[in-house]
Amino acid sequence: MDICLVYYEKYKGTVTAEDHYIPWAISLLEEGCMSDALNMLAGLQKPYNLFEVEEYVKRTISDLTLFVPTYEQAVAYKTFHHLVSMLKEPNNVLAHAKILGDMAIEEDEAEYLDDWLAIGYAVDEFEDTLHPSKEERNELYKEISKQANRTRTELFTDSSDLLSYKRY
Repeated sequence: MDICLVYYEKYKGTVTAEDHYIPWAISLLEEGCMSDALNMLAGLQKPYNLFEVEEYVKRTISDLTLFVPTYEQAVAYKTFHHLVSMLKEPNNVLAHAKILGDMAIEEDEAEYLDDWLAIGYAVDEFEDTLHPSKEERNELYKEISKQANRTRTELFTDSSDLLSYKRY
């Protein structure tokens, strides 16, 4: 798990120890990172004390001198994450497109998400159709693919620092 995805959830107020902080800590250990705070964080057990968890997160970030993304960077990275996931997980393209559509509603400032709103509605319509035709499916996937390429281009143009930091 990436620090940008964790911080996206933190900024949204939906971060949890179980779904975000602990998996992030374990992924850091798998990458070969080491610190006492990281070991403590990765080894925490339920029930989690969020204050204790966040203290270990803060110490881990300090110990490993990790980059803490701004809200805008976290939104851009989450967008990028879903675009890449569409390529890696062709069976989940609609789910990722729908998430990007939902993000378009929530993220007014992220103009690169604007066109995903219409695609999110198109995905909803497609999923509500009892027997969508192969042509309808292909047309939706074609539109998603075109928009994904446009968004990737915008992200790399507007957020050139998106990939320029040590991301854990």
